[in-house]
Amino acid sequence: MADRIQPSLAREQTSGGTPNLCSTTTACYAYDGDGRRVSKVGSKLYWYGAGSEILAETDASGNTLNEYVFFGGKRVALLPAGSTAQFYVEDHLGTSRVVTSNTGVVCYDADFYPYGGERAYTDSCTQNNYKFEGKERDTETGNDDFGARYYSNRFGRWLSADWSSVPAPVPYANLSNPQTLNLYSMVADDPESFADLDGHTPFIYQVGTYGGFWDPSNANPVYETIELIEVEFEAAPAQATLRLQEQQQQAAQQAQNTPLTSVTVLGNKVGITYGAKLSAADQLTASNAIAAAAGLINKNATSLTADQTKAIGQISSFAVSGPNTLLGATGKGSMTLSIGFIHDSSAAWLGSLFGHEGQHYLNSGKYSGANLWRDEQSAGRTQLGIGNKIGFSDAERVHLEQWIDDRNRAAMQQHMEQGYSQ
Repeated sequence: MADRIQPSLAREQTSGGTPNLCSTTTACYAYDGDGRRVSKVGSKLYWYGAGSEILAETDASGNTLNEYVFFGGKRVALLPAGSTAQFYVEDHLGTSRVVTSNTGVVCYDADFYPYGGERAYTDSCTQNNYKFEGKERDTETGNDDFGARYYSNRFGRWLSADWSSVPAPVPYANLSNPQTLNLYSMVADDPESFADLDGHTPFIYQVGTYGGFWDPSNANPVYETIELIEVEFEAAPAQATLRLQEQQQQAAQQAQNTPLTSVTVLGNKVGITYGAKLSAADQLTASNAIAAAAGLINKNATSLTADQTKAIGQISSFAVSGPNTLLGATGKGSMTLSIGFIHDSSAAWLGSLFGHEGQHYLNSGKYSGANLWRDEQSAGRTQLGIGNKIGFSDAERVHLEQWIDDRNRAAMQQHMEQGYSQ
């Protein structure tokens, strides 16, 4: 059967992870068109929220088995049918290390080996299938479902090679780090520093920091400290570059050989200009990225609110600049981004910025003095709403939520007073 590149209606795994036709002696899993698991055939159905979070599980007849509560993109509680709530306590990699009852009594306590092996000391909870890095560990096989692929903690390896939806010599590889050339290795064989979001994307955590995003084109991760909560203004997590590889390659296949001078966004023409010092290759890269962002907005137009549509509609021109240039809303109806910023941002992030900068124009004159940070927070909230509808990754969503948090008002105020350049 086809793998998750082109999800099939059903796929089976034996205890050894070998795909077979469905039978009564093995587990059979069904998937939707986005590659998400929707059922364990005959026993369990999965019900998703607006993103990738599983909010409920039912039996094959639709009777509720479990419901889950999420906060800030993290699973924080389990509500088993006919029982009381259980609460998850995760470590820095997202692994469920402790589960408590609603009265605080520990019903699950475990340590995990670096590659995901479990060493449980207490295990009396109603159930706890979400373990290593918060992913479901199938009782039928012992494998972890990461979305794009299955992972075996017994081998410390993926059960299939990494893949991308368009041809790539070595998908998601960083050629300066030989460890990433192994398409079966778990997060470049450094599972104590990295976690994996979806079977493709490594996400860096370190004790004492909130976390960092690994850019495959850069051997050095970028960290953000939890003590300050500050995040670089509007800078898409470099982790998004991983998804951008696919998006840019897809766009490049359809793109012209010359950069676009305009795109249509929600029926409005948005002109594109390029800095005089940009190379032809940089101009074409920017053109393809902007076209992909516009395409995402137009594709999801019906899901946008009237306020989000109004904010996006404020943008009538898009300037692509070189480095050391003021970025953001740079004149009535205009937004400016550097080629480096564009290269490091996903299509969804770029698309959401149309709303961010447009909201700044709508806020003109509304905030001043010590309250300038509220202008940035308002723009960020608009951006977040749009991004969630056009394809933000979990990492992008969390990144932006941190930026617009009230506790980050000092950084937002400083940004509004001093601007941002790259």
